[in-house]
Amino acid sequence: MQIIFPWEKLNAEELQELAEFARSHKIIIEVGARGLKPERLDIYLAITRLLGAPFLRFVIDDKGYEPEIQEIIHIIKNENQCFSGCRCKYMY
Repeated sequence: MQIIFPWEKLNAEELQELAEFARSHKIIIEVGARGLKPERLDIYLAITRLLGAPFLRFVIDDKGYEPEIQEIIHIIKNENQCFSGCRCKYMY
């Protein structure tokens, strides 16, 4: 089952509570978002860490946001150190 959820609207305590519920019920949470911008990537990496999610998926484009390939590469390379504390898998 796939549920679209606005993760960024939850605070850390709510995310932790959700993570504990999911673990206790053997539910695997995968986090996803649209609009690959540095600030959104930071937010969603933090959410992924808090939830212990194995995946972080991004749709690069968003409404009014269609970055060039060089910008995408720049964002991912600059944020690469942020991935180190995350147990999630990523590919680029």
